[in-house]
Amino acid sequence: MRFRAGTTRRNFARERARSSRAAAVVCLLCLCLLGVAACSGGSGSKADAPSPHRGGTLRVAVVGVPSLDPARSDQPAAALVAGMLSTPLVRVDPVSANPKPGIAARWSADPTQTRFTFALRTNARFSDGTPVTAADVVATLNRVRQPATRSPLASTLSIVRRVTAPNTTTVVIDLVRPLAVLPSLLAQPGLGILPRAEVAAPARLATTPVGSGPFRFVRRTRSTMEFVGVRPAAAKTSPPPWVDGVELVEYRTVAAAYAGYRAGRVDVAPVGRPESDDATRRREHIVSAPYLAVSFYALNLKAFKFLDARFRQAIVHALDAKTLVKVGYASTALVDDGLIPEGVGTRPTDACARRCDYDPATSRRLLKAAFPKGNVLPIAIDFDDDPTQRAVATEVRRELQAVGIPATIRPHPIDQYSQYLNLGQVELFRFGWVADYPSTEAFLGPPFSTGAKENVIGFKSAAFDAALRAAEREPDPARRAADYAKAEAAVLDAAAVAPVVQFETRRVVTSSVRSLTLDPFGAFDATKVWLAPAPKR
Repeated sequence: MRFRAGTTRRNFARERARSSRAAAVVCLLCLCLLGVAACSGGSGSKADAPSPHRGGTLRVAVVGVPSLDPARSDQPAAALVAGMLSTPLVRVDPVSANPKPGIAARWSADPTQTRFTFALRTNARFSDGTPVTAADVVATLNRVRQPATRSPLASTLSIVRRVTAPNTTTVVIDLVRPLAVLPSLLAQPGLGILPRAEVAAPARLATTPVGSGPFRFVRRTRSTMEFVGVRPAAAKTSPPPWVDGVELVEYRTVAAAYAGYRAGRVDVAPVGRPESDDATRRREHIVSAPYLAVSFYALNLKAFKFLDARFRQAIVHALDAKTLVKVGYASTALVDDGLIPEGVGTRPTDACARRCDYDPATSRRLLKAAFPKGNVLPIAIDFDDDPTQRAVATEVRRELQAVGIPATIRPHPIDQYSQYLNLGQVELFRFGWVADYPSTEAFLGPPFSTGAKENVIGFKSAAFDAALRAAEREPDPARRAADYAKAEAAVLDAAAVAPVVQFETRRVVTSSVRSLTLDPFGAFDATKVWLAPAPKR
């Protein structure tokens, strides 16, 4: 899981690489830089050809891929590269977000949900044809865990006590505490399995890697990266990729990537708000899917003025998420209806109902009860200062004042916002969260668990902690979902946050691109994509 703050359009890739997991919030405007923006529309193509066509090179625009090392993959473009080069123990279904076999053919957990055993596929091969063994898995995961690697995914594996290989085809992962959703955690593309020899030579991983994925790296130029599909001779994929290869074309900005698409230099490109609006006007085809990111306004529960739950509830009910999204993001964001975004398995639907819905009449009633003399306490609205967040914060102030809550906006320099939040001096503040894997636990555990270092809100709830611990120990998915729902309800019932925005990944594609389906990481399975031949004249 990760927090981000202080990220501009120009420095986003650099900030992602250097920010620690203990930073306080994410500037979700940066997601638009990588083409992560909410949108409408399905993930299929405009019209399906009678049957898939084999051959051709898929040209994809990417922004911000400094390294080919999967351990550096913590944003959509890098996740795409990692997914082509290497396969994790477990993969994720792009539609259901449920875990499915990857390098592991199957897995099981002990009754305590602290020991997981993975049986590897016997036909798993690296791109050089050598077999994938359990020792390779151990070396790969341990490398990510090591502080010397400085992987942005290291905290994802902090729950792991040890990784062992009883034999060449079995991997055992022991945890420091129960976590029934460990398979989903291991589906992160950056945890793709690498050969032991590659792990021992990290410099090569960044430039000429050998991996366990469906594509083999060929070369990298100043502006392109070329990959070819691994064929059945390597006994790795069945069936092999439909396309012969993938060419990634690097651009410095999303705007430049979209210009490359408009010029016919690429078949797929990320789009942010301006590009999305232009593509919509031109009736170009856009593929979209939920992304693992949400943003809300949170209350600093450590502040004395927010001790009265009625005041907190009045603030939450005064905020109209639909208007906030419209003001800040126009048509390129979705209104969030809870703490868990779409694309995360069996998430509760409309968790905000009666808890955090926009209801100014209820807000005024609660204010009257909390402040019978009318002396409503003034509050400051803290946010990381960029045009989008300033516009949203200004609307938040207007909505609060409309129900009788005095409010002022208090912008902070983007590069200092994380530090300021950690000081605990905020009041009503913008808070964002990006998860590293598609699980409800990833959105609830770190930011709301009592005593967690990421819990900058100061939320404390015995009911929440009990429900979360029960979910982490529960092997049955349905009962686990019910426990997670109780935990989410505890946060919303306490009026600790007001959900605002859910983001999606958006890509514009040419009419020749078929079967491109985005996954929760903002990437896609390039083995499924095929290119329709040009119509005969």
